[in-house]
Amino acid sequence: MRNKSIRTIVSDVFFIILFSCYSLLPVLWIVMTSLKSNEDFVRYGSLALPKKLYFDNYIKAWKAARFSTYFWNSIYVAALTVIGIVICCVLISYCLCYLEFHGKRFLESLIIFGLLIPFELVMIPLFRNIKTLNMMNTHMAIIFPQIALWLPFSVYLIRSFMKVIPISLVESARIDGAGEYRTLFSIVTPLIKPAVISIIIFNLVSSWNNFMLPTIMITSDRLRTVPLGLNAFRTKYSIDVALTSTATVIIAVPVIILYLIFQRKLISGLIVGAIKQ
Repeated sequence: MRNKSIRTIVSDVFFIILFSCYSLLPVLWIVMTSLKSNEDFVRYGSLALPKKLYFDNYIKAWKAARFSTYFWNSIYVAALTVIGIVICCVLISYCLCYLEFHGKRFLESLIIFGLLIPFELVMIPLFRNIKTLNMMNTHMAIIFPQIALWLPFSVYLIRSFMKVIPISLVESARIDGAGEYRTLFSIVTPLIKPAVISIIIFNLVSSWNNFMLPTIMITSDRLRTVPLGLNAFRTKYSIDVALTSTATVIIAVPVIILYLIFQRKLISGLIVGAIKQ
C-alpha cells in the first residue's frame, strides 16, 4: 500500500515537472530570441541558441516604440478601469445579496448572461457607438467598454463571497443604527478583501494585456497603450522578430512582478471563492 502511494506521488511530481517545462518553453524561447540579432535569427533559425547576447536590443526597443509614453497610458487606463470595476461590483453585489428590490432576479440573470458574451460579438456595434459619441482616440473609449465587459465576472466572484457572510451580521449592524453604506464599507468589505484583491489583479492584468480594444479605438500614437508598441517593429513587408520579442519581454515584466508579489492572495481569493460558491 505504501509502495503504491510512493509511486503515485512520484508520478504526480513527474507530470507536474513535465507540464511546467512544457509551459515555460514559449517563455524561454521569447527571452532567448530577444537576445539575438535579427540577422542571427534568420541565419541560424528560431530554435538556435544566441551566438552573441545583444542586451542593447532592450534599449533599442524602448526607444523605437516610445514605451515611456505607452507605459503611462497603460497605467492610466488600467487604474481607472480597476477603480470603476471595484466600485461597481462591490455595490452591485451588496444590493443583490442584502437588499430586496423590484427586478432583482432580472438583474441577476442579466449578469449571468453577460458572462456568456464574447468581445467579438459586440465589437462592431461598440465601435459604431463610440464613433457616434465622438469618443474615438480617447482613453475613455477603452476604459468604459473594459468596465462593461469585465464587470459580470467581477460581480459573480464578489457575490459568491458575500453570500457566505451571515445575514445576521448585517442585520445586527442595521439594528445598531448603521446605514447601508456604513454596513457595506465597515463590516462587509473587510470580510471580502481576498476577493477584492483578486478582482484588482485580474482586471489590472487584463487591461495591461488588452490588445484588440485599443487597436480598434486608438489611432493616435501618443494615446497608444503598451501592447500597441509591438506595431513599431512591423513594416508592410517584414517584421523585426528580435526587437518584437524584446518588446514582448518588456511588456510582460510588470505583469510577472505583480503576479509574484500578490500570488498567494490571488490564488487564495479564487480558490476560497470557488469553495464558497
